[in-house]
Amino acid sequence: MAREKDYSKIDKIFEATLRLVYEKGFAGIKLTEVARLSGIAIGTIYLYFKDKDDLINQLYQYIKRKKKQDVNIDLDLNRHSEELIKELWMAYYESVFNDLKAADFFYQYQQSNALVKLINENDAFVFANLRRVLSKGVMEGRLKNMDEDILYTIMIGPIHEMAKQALKNNFKATSEEKEEMFNCLLSSIKN
Repeated sequence: MAREKDYSKIDKIFEATLRLVYEKGFAGIKLTEVARLSGIAIGTIYLYFKDKDDLINQLYQYIKRKKKQDVNIDLDLNRHSEELIKELWMAYYESVFNDLKAADFFYQYQQSNALVKLINENDAFVFANLRRVLSKGVMEGRLKNMDEDILYTIMIGPIHEMAKQALKNNFKATSEEKEEMFNCLLSSIKN
């Protein structure tokens, strides 16, 4: 009979992997280090993951699902697009800054060519709600008539850059700075 997964062990393995990827990058980690740092026997790690690439891919999928839950909130599309954009932007900002090592892992993974990525075309973009709301704003004439990918990048890109700074310099914006950053970004895409 197959043994049930112990998710507390998987969480420890994921936590150790995040720390090692942050410190050494993907190429620098070894499963023996993950085992040592997590306090989980190497044999147990192999019960859950075939190899390092499998661990990295499963961790990516886990983070992606978590971020999707964090930012795909129920939206009342009858509200103004600016209000919806702000709600989604703030949710994404909090999702990134609540777990900077996971955010760093997510960005490294997406930039990596070394690993086989398990990205389904249907969920290639985790943040479909923001894209939908940006399109709504364009259709309403409230936002510049630009491709939604460009608008999305303008709104989300600075969060990624701030997260990198936060990891390097232990930086975190105040609520006033976060609000001002959002207002600057929104004004750059408004009609």
